[in-house]
Amino acid sequence: MATDRSPQPPREAWERRKHAIRRWYLTENRTCEDIQRALESDGFKVSERQIKNRLSEWKLERKKTPFQQYLAMLVVADHYKSRGVEIDFEVPKREERVTYTTQKVRKECERVKKRYATRGQPLLLPSLSTAQCILGQSKISWSEKHLMVRPSVFGQGHPYPGDLSSLNAQPQVSPPQNFSFVAANELVPVQDGRPPSHPGVQKQENYSYPPMPESPQCHCSKRQLHLKSPSSENSATIRAPVSTDTPESISTPETVHTPESAGSVEIKQSPGSCITSPVVPIFQFDSSSMTADSHPDFTHMPSAQWPNSTPFLRAPVLRPRPTTVGQSPVTAPAHAEGEWTEPSTAVVKWSWSQYILCPLCSPPHVHRDFDFNESIDSLGNKSALVRTSYLEVMAFSGNARFDEHLSAGLHKLTASQWAAPYYMQCFSTDVRREALASSKALSMHALQYALEYSNEFILPALSWVILVLGQTQRKRLLADFLRESCDLIDKQPRVRNSFTYAAPFRYAWAWARNDEEDMDRIGDDLERSHVQIGHIWSTEHPNYFVSGYLFAWHLIRKGDYAKAIRMLTDSLPVCQRRMGRHDLLTVSCLAVVSRAHSEVGNLTMAAEYCYKAITASELLVAAQDRIRLHRPILQRFRLELLERHASLTLHLRDHLKAEREMWRLLYLRGRVEGPLSGGTWRAAEKLEPILKGRGQGAAWEELMAFIRGGYRWEQLNAWYREDRERRQPPPPPPVAPPCWWPFRMKNGKVGCPVCPDAEHFYKIPIRRAPTPEQMDTGRVDADTDFDTMMDTEP
Repeated sequence: MATDRSPQPPREAWERRKHAIRRWYLTENRTCEDIQRALESDGFKVSERQIKNRLSEWKLERKKTPFQQYLAMLVVADHYKSRGVEIDFEVPKREERVTYTTQKVRKECERVKKRYATRGQPLLLPSLSTAQCILGQSKISWSEKHLMVRPSVFGQGHPYPGDLSSLNAQPQVSPPQNFSFVAANELVPVQDGRPPSHPGVQKQENYSYPPMPESPQCHCSKRQLHLKSPSSENSATIRAPVSTDTPESISTPETVHTPESAGSVEIKQSPGSCITSPVVPIFQFDSSSMTADSHPDFTHMPSAQWPNSTPFLRAPVLRPRPTTVGQSPVTAPAHAEGEWTEPSTAVVKWSWSQYILCPLCSPPHVHRDFDFNESIDSLGNKSALVRTSYLEVMAFSGNARFDEHLSAGLHKLTASQWAAPYYMQCFSTDVRREALASSKALSMHALQYALEYSNEFILPALSWVILVLGQTQRKRLLADFLRESCDLIDKQPRVRNSFTYAAPFRYAWAWARNDEEDMDRIGDDLERSHVQIGHIWSTEHPNYFVSGYLFAWHLIRKGDYAKAIRMLTDSLPVCQRRMGRHDLLTVSCLAVVSRAHSEVGNLTMAAEYCYKAITASELLVAAQDRIRLHRPILQRFRLELLERHASLTLHLRDHLKAEREMWRLLYLRGRVEGPLSGGTWRAAEKLEPILKGRGQGAAWEELMAFIRGGYRWEQLNAWYREDRERRQPPPPPPVAPPCWWPFRMKNGKVGCPVCPDAEHFYKIPIRRAPTPEQMDTGRVDADTDFDTMMDTEP
């Protein structure tokens, strides 16, 4: 056996075995002694001390949790389990908080028990109060799962119950009076020491869907399909009569009691307001999008009728919760005071074609629209859109081509409803706990509905969520959202443990919670997922591009740059043609290819692909100019691309162009993020070697002195405590800005602070994107490089 004085192997030899050591230590839970034996059998002789030092250097020892904490977690978990409640623990680690399930805790305690048994020592468990004290001192929190609360189910939405099988069968027993539920697997923080046997808590297995009221029968003529918005005076509203065949066991409650955690608010309702009619979507046709050769065949189209039978149980009717005036569906409380007797009619702005005419792309200027920002923004500005089943929707039409376009529009709407709640939560400053639970439940219901009908927008929506919402500062909220989505996928037998949906979703979840071990484990299945998706949907389907993007990112993490470049280079032309050259997924693929080329040392190709990503992102910013929530994220993304391209240009030894791009980057950072932001500081520091190399270090020192002097912590803290309430302006910076900040304007040009003779290199950026022909041929004049600037309005 090697001693502690064994010669130190070279670092390259350790790096070649890093993946195997990580798997043995974290996944297989081996000891350092076992790892040493495995390495010696492979001819790699090291000591246990060297292995421990290497684990510490790689930051892999963070998995260690004292066994006393495991025993305390086991005691608390058994206490809740005796009352029929399962809990998860949030354990702080070196860099993040990790979720420990009860099964994992029990497994670790069994290991401790065996170790004590071999020593002949008894293992004593702490009391419940001692265990809670240990967890409190260790900052270990826990949360409950599978909770049922008790306001009325009638007149409210049907959140996702957590079990897909209940949606495919007829309801058997009516639920008890005044019984409703929130989403299963929804983590509800434990606020106090109230035991889980509180009367406001019920088990999930006791629930079944109530019989739904019959849908109304609408005898609309063919000409009545063009309906106006419900906001107009003459809007048409379809109401459903109260079902007369409701079982007598379901009485109409007159008072709804909210649980204690919700504040025990009592809501008075009229006897006839509890059983409300389902909201029926009325489709509003956009006549401006109809061409001469694309009119529906109204001659052979039957009259629109709603079926007389009970709605399709695989897609139950969703009802929006009541919202108060001026509140969005996300921030509205789950139980608003007052009566709610009339459901609002949901209007879907339906365009005739599922393709869009895009003048920014190459001929034929037509591609599918996979951007979810506009549809999600419309969901945030209106009441929550609802749907009935596809069987009811198809009653509008007898035209096959019409049905195909209508189905595509509904698919995208459903995918938008899945992503909308989290999108609004990321940009909302007032998210209430009960509204959060309600919106998540509706989101999971939309995902379940999409999985039932093999929605082709599921994976594009997943990539959009990762690329847009992953850039926010609420990544932990994203991880919880993706975890619930993965749990929902696992509960559906058709897609459980599949390579089509389960693998991409679980890889995204592992990325959101920064779990490199799971990313390595699940990433090995992405290649099979990519191939299988290509066989099912074809290699020109958006799902194929999404899985290819995730697989390429995994290849780059593993260091297989050549395979990632080859795969993305082959699929990028098809992706640009099918999804548009300015689609967010296309831009991200270009950025990934650029990074792969830079890792292998091909800086010329890296700069070329980075420039293509920048120009495409400018087209994307121009297309999303009116969406205020989305634009800041796109602006930050484009600034990162600009910074990367400037660094690549500097490495290519084009110092004049690199200096020009870095000054432009500094200008944009200061205008978009402010002169005192970290991005502006980083952009200023990148100018240091260039300016000092030209003997202009004094200008850089002047700029950095201004930025450093701007951080006036004590004055700002006093202003936030006192003067902010009186709306007094903040104190001025102690250091005056340079005379040229934020650049002098001279004859429509930005003046250079250190080289007045080169002012023509610093033109004010204007909104003029390169034409598609220039982007195709790569012939863009040097003076027009980056002559496109983002809007900086809030």
